Amino acid sequence: LFNFFFVEPLYSFQMDGKEYPVTIAVMLAASLITSSLMNRVRSHSREMAKKAYRTEILLDNSRRLRRIRDKKEAVKEVSGQIKKLLGLPVLFYLYSGGGLEGPFFFPADGEGHMQEEEFLNQKERAVAMWSAARGKRAGACTHTLPDAKAIYLPVKSGDRVYGVAGIALEERREIPPFEYSLLTAMLNEAGLVFERMEMMAASDERGKLYDSGRAYFSLSVLFSGQWNHYPGCCPDGGGL
Repeated sequence: LFNFFFVEPLYSFQMDGKEYPVTIAVMLAASLITSSLMNRVRSHSREMAKKAYRTEILLDNSRRLRRIRDKKEAVKEVSGQIKKLLGLPVLFYLYSGGGLEGPFFFPADGEGHMQEEEFLNQKERAVAMWSAARGKRAGACTHTLPDAKAIYLPVKSGDRVYGVAGIALEERREIPPFEYSLLTAMLNEAGLVFERMEMMAASDERGKLYDSGRAYFSLSVLFSGQWNHYPGCCPDGGGL
């Protein structure tokens, strides 16, 4: 275009001057470098936008979970966040004492999605149990029990598993890397919340035992003091 519009003879691709090929080559190199730099800027902008979105989602998730004091409320909150992130049905199992409680099913919005009945079978429950017992993911789009209809991810803190989150992969497509990183971060946060709840419950139980012990001791002292008012029944009171 530069040659056609600005180089003599005009409106022709003919170049009579020896310097024109060099000029065009320099301009072509400059345009390629500029294009490469612009692509890098756009890519960097997209990454920064993703990081900002990730931070916003995780902070919102953390704020919501901090206000919760009941496990089933936490299940509902976490599952709602996952459903909002992925737009897919979510089922959640609580894991305690080597057994599963649930599933708690949260259908995706709209029509045409998988329903709860499709997951209420021993096959899906066995996959969830495998994930909980070993603390590893299993199910659809994994190398472990891939025939399942959902992918099952453990909710844990350290080596302690508190539950399993199942996401119904309706088209059997893997969760994109960015969304998967958000998902695992949300489940890790949930694991910390479940751990905190168990620690609080254990602390409350110890407090109740301590209060019971104090009450028993106070009653013992009280009755002991009243018993001393009967000299005939005490060793120092000249009893029998």
